[in-house]
Amino acid sequence: MRRALLSLLLAAGCTGPLASLTRSTPVATAAGQITVRADPLAAAEQARVEAALRQAAPRFSRWGALKAPVTLYLLPTHQALEQAVHRRGYGWLRAWARYDDIYLQTPGTWVGPQGGDADLDELLAHELTHCAMYQRAATPADWAQKQIPLWFREGMATWTAQQGARFVSLEELARDFDAHPHDDPILQAEALYRTRSDYVYSAAHLAFSFLEHRYREDRITRLLDAMAAGRSFPDAFEAAIGLSEARFVAEFRRFVRWRAFRGSGRSLH
Repeated sequence: MRRALLSLLLAAGCTGPLASLTRSTPVATAAGQITVRADPLAAAEQARVEAALRQAAPRFSRWGALKAPVTLYLLPTHQALEQAVHRRGYGWLRAWARYDDIYLQTPGTWVGPQGGDADLDELLAHELTHCAMYQRAATPADWAQKQIPLWFREGMATWTAQQGARFVSLEELARDFDAHPHDDPILQAEALYRTRSDYVYSAAHLAFSFLEHRYREDRITRLLDAMAAGRSFPDAFEAAIGLSEARFVAEFRRFVRWRAFRGSGRSLH
């Protein structure tokens, strides 16, 4: 049913923000096939994106190669991006990923025509991590029903893309917890995502980094494989990590709020 709905949305897009993306170019990477759809007049931008896709492959493929080809839609403006992904008022948004699609605002509109390729490399490693995670953990029919929380999705993507320098420190997050005791960037991430994206992404990055630091990467891969075997995220998390997601989140909050990181020399970035 979801794939049918997606087909309808893409068909509608042929008369909307995707209408001008008539140039289709396959890009072979070390981790799988990606097709870039772009405006024929955006050749320079497309070349930047293709180079960044190849740079991203070694990072995201730690979670496995792409099982299904991914299509990247190179959109000319931020307005076109929001229209394509059906989001409004997300001024900070630059890309959006699903199981086998990525919608990308053309980099020349946000990193400039010169330089900034490191930003693009990071962003595409981030978005392709989403695709690799969904494809390892699920099928095209059930990936959106796995109940994967935002903190895990975004934390895995930022951690894999090595974006930690973009986010606040543990001390700054602790201060934010103290200043906003009723805002929970983990449990209320969806509600805070549009207006406090910096807070949500920082908490997600640090929570996932804490997960990897304390329970190690092999348990995270077991979690993905448990979902692939048919479990939902909550069940797979408890089976692979050894405690419930709720207990883990409480453990992370205590670690931050009690400043357990002080004097330990530990960095989760």
